[in-house]
Amino acid sequence: HHLFRDVLTQRLHNSNIDVTALFRRASDWYERHDKLDEAVHFALSAGDVERAAALIEACGTTVGQTGRIQQALGWFNTLPEALVLSRPDLCIVHAGLLTHVSQPDAAEARMQDAENWLQSQPDTPIERVNIMRGRIAAIRSELARSKSDFVRCFTLARQALALLPASEVVTRERLSSYLLLDFVLTGNVTLEAERRQTEWVASARQSGNFVGQVN
Repeated sequence: HHLFRDVLTQRLHNSNIDVTALFRRASDWYERHDKLDEAVHFALSAGDVERAAALIEACGTTVGQTGRIQQALGWFNTLPEALVLSRPDLCIVHAGLLTHVSQPDAAEARMQDAENWLQSQPDTPIERVNIMRGRIAAIRSELARSKSDFVRCFTLARQALALLPASEVVTRERLSSYLLLDFVLTGNVTLEAERRQTEWVASARQSGNFVGQVN
């Protein structure tokens, strides 16, 4: 259907219709119907980069988790750098995506961009600060794991879990799995390890991650 959409778009551009307004309406419609990737497409087609940035901030991580990392990264290539830097949550989303395409230095740079924003905004509500710092710690934990630096991985995973709310189900599930790896590697049976295993299984069942349930 993307080819059909492109043909229609070309015909609209060749007509007298206000294409920009039409694309904005299309973006609004798709957002209301929870089709955020299409909403991003039409926001970008309308040249509304502010709206596109807000949408990418909301759905970029999910798009990446469903195997469409290159699509999400492509969106970032269309956004002005100054706009990305002004949105620290967007920087964190970008960092997470870069982690999954083996660009650790670029991911770290984006996380530092978010941290620099936090330092420049001391009045940011503590709840938002904790979520942002928790997400950053989670990404750094994943990067450490990819380098087999398990001590750093486990330390950062604990930091992230202490900061992230229960609503961050997928991230907390992944971090808990890292701490279960700590148990596997060390054989150190602790109350925390048992609690993490219980939480992980419960979360896996809730999210439908049947691999998590089996393990």
